[in-house]
Amino acid sequence: MSLINSILTTLYSKRLKAIEHFRRFPWEVQAEQFRLLMSYGAQTDYFRHYDMHAYDSVETYQRRIPVVNYDDIQTEIERMRRGEENILWPGKVGWFAKSSGTTGDRSKYIPVTDEILHQCHFQGGRDTMALFAYYHPRSKAFSGKTLTLGGSHRLDPLGGGVQSGDLSAILIHNAPGWVNRLREPSTHIALIPDFERKVDAICWRCSKQRVTA
Repeated sequence: MSLINSILTTLYSKRLKAIEHFRRFPWEVQAEQFRLLMSYGAQTDYFRHYDMHAYDSVETYQRRIPVVNYDDIQTEIERMRRGEENILWPGKVGWFAKSSGTTGDRSKYIPVTDEILHQCHFQGGRDTMALFAYYHPRSKAFSGKTLTLGGSHRLDPLGGGVQSGDLSAILIHNAPGWVNRLREPSTHIALIPDFERKVDAICWRCSKQRVTA
């Protein structure tokens, strides 16, 4: 096992045990996650509208909360984009990922909460590193920098301290400093709006770096 892989495996040993727990007890983990999401939901206008509470059952949730599409909750999304709090999620959501859809508006604005950033996207990245290092102890994937490719739209202010943009731009903006030091291209190049110019810049920069993943 390489030194960096050994360090990663040691650092994430507790997380690897948690992942194994998820695999062995999926039903219990899902039930725990449901309770957590219900506790968040109970703080929102949306849950209050349907008379939902933190400790309501799955059956109650299924019976009272309707299946909706984006258009059905667009009014709530617009309120959140104006900086209103406790609409579909507790507190104020400061980020919205701009996504092109095939129905309704040309662009859809998907709320990106702090919980999604840290407990989903960033945690998912750490989990991937931990699992890869564990199952491929001889790999040199982490001995250099990692190439990441994403969208090009910079963040746009919406007012009220709220911003929108590509999900990749939101992740780059919020990523810990050490992550951006280990990735290529640089933030400046990653957010170049012209794709062809960005590809040229990536190729030039990465030709001078040790990129291993």
